[in-house]
Amino acid sequence: MGFSKQNLQSLVQVAVDNGASDVHIRMGEAPAFRIRGELIPVQTKAFAQDDILDLLGILLNENLTAEHIEKLAETDGSYEIENLCRLRFNSFRFSGKTGIVLRIVSMKIPSIAELGLPPVIKSIANRRRGLVMVTGATGSGKSTTLASMKRVAAILLRLKILLNIFILKKNRRLAKEKLVETRWTLTPL
Repeated sequence: MGFSKQNLQSLVQVAVDNGASDVHIRMGEAPAFRIRGELIPVQTKAFAQDDILDLLGILLNENLTAEHIEKLAETDGSYEIENLCRLRFNSFRFSGKTGIVLRIVSMKIPSIAELGLPPVIKSIANRRRGLVMVTGATGSGKSTTLASMKRVAAILLRLKILLNIFILKKNRRLAKEKLVETRWTLTPL
């Protein structure tokens, strides 16, 4: 195998260390990192067809042949590199060649404050009704913003559930005490 899981992990580690949002890989070319919107070529050898086959095989968890890749017009998926990041990937064909774009997704969801978003975003995340639209160019942080908002909503939902369980248990205890009280109340003869 020309391109291994270790090669993938090393490539993505360098991308993460350099603050890249994406890794662009095209057959016959060296990979490039997208850093702050700019494609920066990586000083390494070009990806051969076998390297692309190996990489797709790793991402799809399959053994692929050149015939598979010829038939594969486009593929989307995700892959996790333990203790590093998750990858969303898209493979595609162009001019008879195959390309792959790896989007780096951090394992840690940043808070609204860490993203530098205004506090009103937190109140929007807490709304029970309505439609929230987050728009922007590719790589501008839409998914990260939504994940951060979802994290706030999930924490509040957990707190509400815990509070409801506490109240329910307290009410049950009070109901049992009341039941015991009424059951054992002595009435004069």
